[in-house]
Amino acid sequence: MIAVRLSFGLVAPALDLAWAPRLAWRYGAGNGWAILGALILTLLGLGMGKTLVNGVVERLATAVFDAPLSLGPLLVVELVQETVAYLTWAPALALQAFIFRDLTGFKPGHPLRQPPV
Repeated sequence: MIAVRLSFGLVAPALDLAWAPRLAWRYGAGNGWAILGALILTLLGLGMGKTLVNGVVERLATAVFDAPLSLGPLLVVELVQETVAYLTWAPALALQAFIFRDLTGFKPGHPLRQPPV
């Protein structure tokens, strides 16, 4: 739970904000379970989608080449699978940004709302 409450603060450096883990802890007060639930649901959905796409790509490649994959086709399959794996992180990172915005009241050019005590 500690890591979950601190994790949304990873967005702050991307926005060039002065940030410390204690701020993430204070802003996340009372929201740990909500953050954890949102992240688990997102990552589970993405994981299932990634597994499905990887299975389809492997079966398609073995059907096209009608044999165990040699080095060339295997590299193409790996490239597609790694691209899908990379793309599955985008929604999770966007979720972190939404959590940061909601908990801190971030608006470009405006100060952050005061964290809970």
